[in-house]
Amino acid sequence: MKKIIHSDVFGVNPRKKEVLVDETVFRLGATIHKRRSCKYFIKETLTSKSPAEIEAWIEDHKKRGLKKNCHIMRELDTNTGVNKVMCKVMGEFFAVCGKTAFKIFYINELKLELGNGDMEN
Repeated sequence: MKKIIHSDVFGVNPRKKEVLVDETVFRLGATIHKRRSCKYFIKETLTSKSPAEIEAWIEDHKKRGLKKNCHIMRELDTNTGVNKVMCKVMGEFFAVCGKTAFKIFYINELKLELGNGDMEN
């Protein structure tokens, strides 16, 4: 049995977007809970009539270096038998829409929780 929850979070900050997918699978007496989260933040923008200016702006930011990180963590609770794994990837990329360039920071996260089957959430 699968239970999937999808939500788009649009808070008071229009520069932040989040998409969350939650899935719980009950299989062979075990519970597998997966949570995927994608968060995007617009850090900087540039609007220009010249494509060359936009390209120069992007290249200048690339020369300074773009952030890219990956973290993997694991936790095992010996009392309950719950095994948790979390992978988080963070970085920056550029997007161009019309005559506006955006520098976007993202955090993509995957959480897995393996239990003994009595977890309902």
